[in-house]
Amino acid sequence: MGSGRRFLRYIIALGLLAMVASAIALGLIYRMFTVDLPNIATLQDYRPRIVSKVFSEDGNVIGEFFIEKRELVPMGQVPKVLHDAIIAAEDANFYEHEGLDFFGIIRALMKNIRAGGIVQGGSTITQQVVKSLLLTPERSIKRKIREAILAYRLERSLSKEEILYLYLNQIYFGHGAYGVQVAAKNYFGHDVAEVDLAEAALLAGLPRAPSRYSPARKGNTALARERQEYVLERMQEENLISREQAEQALARPILQVNRAEPKEDEEETSGPITKAEILGEPEPIRIYPLRRLNKEIAPYFIDTIREYLLKNYGKEKTFCGGLHIYTTLREDDQQAAQEAVQYGVDAYMERHPDEAEQDSDNPLDGALLAMDLPEGYVRAMVGGIDYGRSQYNCAVHARRQPGSAVKPLIYGAALDKGYTAATIVVDSPLVFNDPVLEEKWKPKNYSRYFVGPTTLRDALTHSRNVVTIKILRDIGVSYTIRYARKLGVTSPLSPDLSLALGSSEITLQELLIVYSTFAMDGKKPIPLSIHKIVDADGQILEEHQPMAEEVISPQTAYLVTNLMQSVVKEGTGRAARAIGVPAAGKTGTTNEFKDAWFIGYTPDRIAGVWIGHDQPKNLGRRESGGRVAAPVWVHYMKKTLQKGSKKSFSMPSGIVFSRIDTKTGLLATRSSSKTRLECFAEGTEPTDFSPEERDQDEADFFKEEFDPLDTTPLAGDLEGGSL
Repeated sequence: MGSGRRFLRYIIALGLLAMVASAIALGLIYRMFTVDLPNIATLQDYRPRIVSKVFSEDGNVIGEFFIEKRELVPMGQVPKVLHDAIIAAEDANFYEHEGLDFFGIIRALMKNIRAGGIVQGGSTITQQVVKSLLLTPERSIKRKIREAILAYRLERSLSKEEILYLYLNQIYFGHGAYGVQVAAKNYFGHDVAEVDLAEAALLAGLPRAPSRYSPARKGNTALARERQEYVLERMQEENLISREQAEQALARPILQVNRAEPKEDEEETSGPITKAEILGEPEPIRIYPLRRLNKEIAPYFIDTIREYLLKNYGKEKTFCGGLHIYTTLREDDQQAAQEAVQYGVDAYMERHPDEAEQDSDNPLDGALLAMDLPEGYVRAMVGGIDYGRSQYNCAVHARRQPGSAVKPLIYGAALDKGYTAATIVVDSPLVFNDPVLEEKWKPKNYSRYFVGPTTLRDALTHSRNVVTIKILRDIGVSYTIRYARKLGVTSPLSPDLSLALGSSEITLQELLIVYSTFAMDGKKPIPLSIHKIVDADGQILEEHQPMAEEVISPQTAYLVTNLMQSVVKEGTGRAARAIGVPAAGKTGTTNEFKDAWFIGYTPDRIAGVWIGHDQPKNLGRRESGGRVAAPVWVHYMKKTLQKGSKKSFSMPSGIVFSRIDTKTGLLATRSSSKTRLECFAEGTEPTDFSPEERDQDEADFFKEEFDPLDTTPLAGDLEGGSL
């Protein structure tokens, strides 16, 4: 008896020891799986990667930056049909289990065996949230155990609706779409709140295998339909919909369409009744292709916004922070700009039909940049003809020789050095010795004529190269470069007389700033592309107002504008008269016709155009800025000038007018044969009268002989050029 008791005590002790050992072992195992588990509390402040959006002035989204394309949507905006479809397809016992659904696992196993493949998974929605947000996607027993533990903890930390909110906003639906809001927009072209039963069944079938069941993949509608049928069947089994509702949903065909195509029934009917309803046919489910929004509307402009954000906010904030960037770009203006540049290129190609074959590796390109005045709002930006071919932004980054487009800057510098619009400069031959090249440089005018004494106005109007060189030599190259810096030129400038012919490469944006300064009474604007930036919480990170700094006097600015009005009225920019309102501007053509420019403005709008090859190449004889670029400017301005635009440039105080003799630049007399009412800064107008005229033609003295059949490019072109 005593030995029996001892044996029993031994067995009990051994059992207790085994239990303790098992408890310790289980504790150690549990600790092994839980020691470094993520903290569930982090999900209470759910901050996933959210797409940053760029908005146009019109309030539309024109660009997106993201790593995961996601938009958070509250549960109240998720329609009941989608809520029910997701529950039925992914986790029918979601509201009953505590993170793990053992009956669901058995049910899924049986369905998969009958189907001969995986058609239903055993993971609950809670497990999928844990896997997506807290764990790595590795496939291992350890990860599944950790997932189960976290799912159990999550159920005790958050409500069912909070867990479902995480799921609906986190899960991947294919084609770059994360969350139900982006998925609805990607596939159906509308917000998730508008999703109906047929669409909901398609969406609910995607999380299991998005690429396999995507209705947007070509030739994939049969698989998408198969998955849709499964979801509708599950909804019937769970008594969430009737058989009739399921049949109506399945009766709707899946139609892959182009986003640009209008709905056929919208074309032929009006009001709420559609063609399908009239014919008694089911409305198709329209599936749209994935949008490449950044490339659709203003790709080069979007690139400049991205560059700015990366510089100021970094990669994480730019691509994941859910920023809202409100810009100054107008979509109609942008469309007009793109059409205008294409129009210019097409017109050139019609004149040179062999160009496309000869230059497949170096095609013709173009750029246009436009701003509203006086605000400096950037309204349109075209950085190139084909963004798919080249993402290099010719409007902002490309430095090219501006030719005579640089001359207004030099004439402005001359006005501030004591010149006037009536100052006489003799247009006569010049010869310079070049010690580097060991040869002589003889700058010429395009006409190969020298007209003798000419006023500053006529020299700019007709883009006299030699006169500009003489002016630059007189006022000083160093002074002119400092003047250019003041007006907004930041590119390197050659410290020699070639500056007069636009040999120094600068950007279209720099030229636009210079001309804007003349247009804005001497105030240099800061081109403004962004109104404000708002973070995901609605906090304004930055907000911008128009800014301009006065760098030259209003009188000088007005005089340069007035001079450039003559360029448009009777000079190299005559094509710009076609817009029908007063305008000022200047053409530019570089040596051997490699680049064509036109920068012009009205009192409330400025635009600049450049046309040329990516690798500088002769555009062809006579293909000047006036012929190639100015028509592009006209095409754009005609489409974008607002009704009621100002009809004339405002004149500041301190401007006076005097009638002058254009041959002498002095006050006109009765004997003066050619006179002009000229404008001056007060105190600079002439006080002496012109002497009696002599009846002779001084210009003939400067005529240069040339072969009229010679078609070789000139060293000095129509409006200036490189050396």
